[in-house]
Amino acid sequence: MGKQINLVKDTMHNAGFSRNTPIPVEADRQYNISLRNSRGKTPFAPATQTRDVVAENVTPEKKIIAYNYESKLCKSGQMARSAGLDVSCPGHEGCTATMSYCSHSGDEKRGGRKLAEQLINGDEPILVDKITTDADGRMADGFSEEMRQHGIKTKQFLDTVHLNRSVVSAISRLPIRPKVITHDGHRCTKIKLTQAKNRLADSMAWRAEQEVRKARAKFGGSLKKLIKHAARVIPAIVDCYQGKHRSCKKHSLVCDGVHTRYEYLPKFARGTFKFSEDDSNLLSTSLQKRMGKEALQRTRFGFTTQKAEATNHFFSTTNPKHTMKCSRNGAGRDHSAIHMLNNCVGDSIVSKTSACGVPLSPNSPCLIALNQMSHRQNYFKKRARSSFYKFRVAFLRRRRYDCHDRVNNESYYIKGQLNPN
Repeated sequence: MGKQINLVKDTMHNAGFSRNTPIPVEADRQYNISLRNSRGKTPFAPATQTRDVVAENVTPEKKIIAYNYESKLCKSGQMARSAGLDVSCPGHEGCTATMSYCSHSGDEKRGGRKLAEQLINGDEPILVDKITTDADGRMADGFSEEMRQHGIKTKQFLDTVHLNRSVVSAISRLPIRPKVITHDGHRCTKIKLTQAKNRLADSMAWRAEQEVRKARAKFGGSLKKLIKHAARVIPAIVDCYQGKHRSCKKHSLVCDGVHTRYEYLPKFARGTFKFSEDDSNLLSTSLQKRMGKEALQRTRFGFTTQKAEATNHFFSTTNPKHTMKCSRNGAGRDHSAIHMLNNCVGDSIVSKTSACGVPLSPNSPCLIALNQMSHRQNYFKKRARSSFYKFRVAFLRRRRYDCHDRVNNESYYIKGQLNPN
């Protein structure tokens, strides 16, 4: 990872900044056991292994520059205790655990402190002034405490994707009872009304995110103008879903009153909702989670934790979650996955074989295939960042929803639909 830090420093230098300029990063933690599995089993977080990763937000590739591994697993200690020996982990000879069994594996603040120490005390020290995390843990607090000792004030920002999911959940749980009056003046059926209500949360969260993105581009990152715009557009969004576009023409950057997009909604519910005054107030309060003053302050740059979370998912290639709990070489397996992510799979395999003393010959079919693999992986990475690809993904998503609305008028799967009242 030192090579990746050098790449980040070179990028900053080429952009006209000092090589010691603090950088923005994103961080996330993964547990080897889902936290929801602990109910009724243990008051601790049920995980026995955790991984923390930090990805830089300077280059388009967002390389992984720091990694922290913690484990409660020690087979030798477990066997010794089974034999009646007084052995405690960690600390004994050959122990593979990094923390005791009674330690809380959900302490993300400790993980953030260790990650910051790695970045500061490495061969190429690097400082961080902005860190993006989800809203679940306190990793940013530990990061900030360590950076503060070196004169750097680290600001925490929230992942916009997680925040949008929170908006969807908040709207879905609202006790609202909207009506849907179809374009021919009739009320829709109960099945269609349920379908429209389920889609309303996704649609309004999408609309709020689009308004923020367009406002950020229009006002050049001016937080004051962004907050002022959001305060005006929230009531306009609620009115827009009722087919009232007078406020949209004045304040909205997504709807001009003529060309309106109701993403996710079926055609019969686009602009046909009727909300009571209480329902409108509840919806406006939920939109504040994404467009309120505090939310805009903590998402003003539009950072996400998608790279860090993708890295956590990629760990499954070398250390599968739930199925393997490697107490001795878990960290080594994770480092192998990070090396593949930072260098492409093909290039990583070539480097590993060379480091093991068995380099591939220049003209071997294996080397040619690995080079083609790396070329193909780089192509798909570049394509995924293109505007055309993102437009195509959105277009195909809309087509799937339209197809579902045409062929399906009932819900075949509803969680708990057969439970007794």
